[in-house]
Amino acid sequence: MVYALKKKTMIVLSKQSEGLRMKEAFEEIGIESCAVNSGLAAKELASREFFDIIICDAVLPDITGRELIEEMMFISPESRVVLIEKPNDDTSAIEDLIESDLFKNLFSQGSSLRKVYPSN
Repeated sequence: MVYALKKKTMIVLSKQSEGLRMKEAFEEIGIESCAVNSGLAAKELASREFFDIIICDAVLPDITGRELIEEMMFISPESRVVLIEKPNDDTSAIEDLIESDLFKNLFSQGSSLRKVYPSN
């Protein structure tokens, strides 16, 4: 798989250690990324710089993932936001995410994935 290296990703996970691990995993395969652990930090960062893809937890300390998606429609309307829900146990979903078809579609060169807005 050839990844589009120009795509910049923001990782918004409630546990900072998981966000940093995902950031490191992405950087190992050549994807530029940054990690934050709250909706407020994500909104502030997105208002200052553009991210092609924003990956966020379903539940954050200060906002739900759905609320963040809705707010990102106004802050950064061209960004794709992916909502992830981790399993209830302590296993990491990073490797599963990187191996998923969704990940390959988001990051592959010539990706035809279109913007999808949440329904009311």
